[in-house]
Amino acid sequence: MKKETFWNKVFPWLMLVLVAALVYLPLAGQLGYYKDDWHVTWSGTERGAASIIDLHLNDRPGMGVVYAGLFAVLGNSPLNWQLYAFLIRVVGGCLFLWILWLINRDFKRENLLAALLFVVYPGFLQQPNASSYQCHLTGLAFGLFSIVLSLQTVFARTKMERAVLAVFSALSGMACYFMMEYMIGLEGLRLVLLVYLLYPRFKTLKNLLNKTLFLWLPNLVGLAAFLGWRLFFFKSARSVTDVGLLSKSYLADPFGMLVRFCFETLKSYINALLGAWLVPFYQVTLRAAYLDLAISLGLAAVVFVTVWFYWKNVPLQDQGKLHPAPLLLISAGLLGALLPIIPVILSYRQIEFQDTFDRYTLPASMGVMLVLIGLSMLINSRARLWI
Repeated sequence: MKKETFWNKVFPWLMLVLVAALVYLPLAGQLGYYKDDWHVTWSGTERGAASIIDLHLNDRPGMGVVYAGLFAVLGNSPLNWQLYAFLIRVVGGCLFLWILWLINRDFKRENLLAALLFVVYPGFLQQPNASSYQCHLTGLAFGLFSIVLSLQTVFARTKMERAVLAVFSALSGMACYFMMEYMIGLEGLRLVLLVYLLYPRFKTLKNLLNKTLFLWLPNLVGLAAFLGWRLFFFKSARSVTDVGLLSKSYLADPFGMLVRFCFETLKSYINALLGAWLVPFYQVTLRAAYLDLAISLGLAAVVFVTVWFYWKNVPLQDQGKLHPAPLLLISAGLLGALLPIIPVILSYRQIEFQDTFDRYTLPASMGVMLVLIGLSMLINSRARLWI
């Protein structure tokens, strides 16, 4: 029993930390400040941490508050920011693994592999910009925690427990959106996951939808509160987050904007699902030194051996326990990857693997992993590990 507990409940968390450390820490001490890191670092150093709030008042005030608090603790040390970005990346991976265990608890091996891939998802490669992008990762962690609490309400034993979980879920979701408004599409992922989890518990579609809406309602209230503030009270200084300017663009050319929405949604969707595994790999390896490639392959070999060891020590789950069918999980993943992209496209942005536009893959990446789990279940177990 102790051995089974270790491999099922302890080792997966250790594995997440190990893989993240192998990927993100070897060069952490050699990295510095880049791009948008600089003006915030200068302001925090010369004018104090509180000045960082002023820098973000006209764009993302919630991000400014968190950024200022972190700067007061981490200071202007690049290594501190790298370590914090690593930590919050690991926290995000652990929260995603928690989500997978809640919705798909009988397939622990597949869940861990999906969580590992989520932590190293190559569609987002801005980790070296640790000062700037820790807020994106922190916002995502708030969003993931909010989804975890929503799913936990399904298992709540009392009304009080359900109410407490719902309230903190809504607050955590609002914290995510006040930091990063483009992550409001996570509500779509939350809805998909609730339906997926509740599906086997109800015999009629009406009862399923009623229960889903009941559990989703607190988060809808939180989302409505955020959107009400953002649309009617907040004035943004950036064109891509200024609702008034965006509305004028849509009204001036509704057909053109509709065409753009359709094509850019499709392109970004394909990028998140497929392009993320191919394009960044080509870009990074095109001019990489052979020694760097050799070291990378060595680290990858360590990861593979560790995963293989875990795979061999965790017993194969009974396929008869599979719930629901892999195709349903794939469908949930496809929707879960699509819905978070829509707010990004509506705000005249898109997923691109250049500059920093790959950050918009973050909310969609969880749906991508659900698709991979579903696909893996269609493959022979022996071949699954190697693929």
